[in-house]
Amino acid sequence: MTEPDTQDRTAMRVGIIGPTRVGKTTLINSLLRSGEGLLARTAVRMRWADGATEKMIQAQRKELEGWRVSRQFSPGALRGTAEPFTFRLKLEAGVPGLELLFELLDYPGAWLDPSLRTNREADWEQCRTFIEDSSVLLMPVDAVVLMETVGQSERKYVPSILTTPEVEDVVRDWARARHANPDEPALVIVVPVRTESYFADNGGVRDRALDLYAQVKEVYGAVFDAIREEAPGAVIRYAPVDTVGCVEFMSAQWAPQLNGDAPVFMAQYRVRRRPDGGAPEIRMAGINDVFVLLVQHLLSLSQRARAQEAGAARARADAAAELAVRNEGFWGNTLLWLTGEKAARRSRAQITRQMADLADSSANALAEQLHRLAGLGLGARARDL
Repeated sequence: MTEPDTQDRTAMRVGIIGPTRVGKTTLINSLLRSGEGLLARTAVRMRWADGATEKMIQAQRKELEGWRVSRQFSPGALRGTAEPFTFRLKLEAGVPGLELLFELLDYPGAWLDPSLRTNREADWEQCRTFIEDSSVLLMPVDAVVLMETVGQSERKYVPSILTTPEVEDVVRDWARARHANPDEPALVIVVPVRTESYFADNGGVRDRALDLYAQVKEVYGAVFDAIREEAPGAVIRYAPVDTVGCVEFMSAQWAPQLNGDAPVFMAQYRVRRRPDGGAPEIRMAGINDVFVLLVQHLLSLSQRARAQEAGAARARADAAAELAVRNEGFWGNTLLWLTGEKAARRSRAQITRQMADLADSSANALAEQLHRLAGLGLGARARDL
């Protein structure tokens, strides 16, 4: 696993729980795109916080662009996550060290199944610790699996494909950890992905939004019950997201497994053609709702910490200013003048005051944009659960 960040910054950990190839990495990339768009033309920007995250983000963006220009979409062709990786994204306002940091852990979704994490138990325990330390959970859900497995003979495999029993176990442990810290806000965002064929607000021709919502409530009902039992104060929100926006589901096949395990669900998609014949556009409808929910949560967690940090900087400036003008007596003042220490104290006081002003300015700029984003409201897709 990547090493934890050691800098003195406010970090909000975001746990992600979902099966293999559900699109955890794509969801993280989409959140960065959402932040970039919502903060355009402001003093605050959203970006990666380290080189390793930049490398992972850019590699995934190249894959998305490959889909777009080739006009082919095949989620199964995506490179799955082979090793745990902590994505670090930050909101910054131009003053080093005063960023607000998001940490999101991606890991092999297959590890949810204990039979598939041979010799990786220690790594999985680190992942679970990260998840339990997170005050926010993202739960990506494959909408196509929910909506296109209609026959009874196929429906029985849905819990295996979506690993809902394993998800319930992890979520229950997370909820217990939240109950141990009742004063800390707790949020679960259920994010159905690949929803392009079930909404008519992003180029789709059918509106099956209510059907999808009902399917999520039915299949994940035990998961939601576990949260309410263990952490009654946790908020559960529903925010469906189009993975790329310019595709739609066509058909599905079930590939039998020779070892008798549940068959593999394989969906086929087509890329929607634009009326002018141009290349399709990636439009991740719904992702702004997820980002706004995260910002609302971040604001509640970080507001006090930011005020304390700016206040501490102001206190240091006041102390330096007091030292600069302190009367040390005749001989003391003469010695300070001869050695240049008096001027140095005044210089340090001025620099410290400027840094405090910058800290205040940065905190104010961040707070202003956080409040603006938090007040944007949610789209018609988002609901309570």
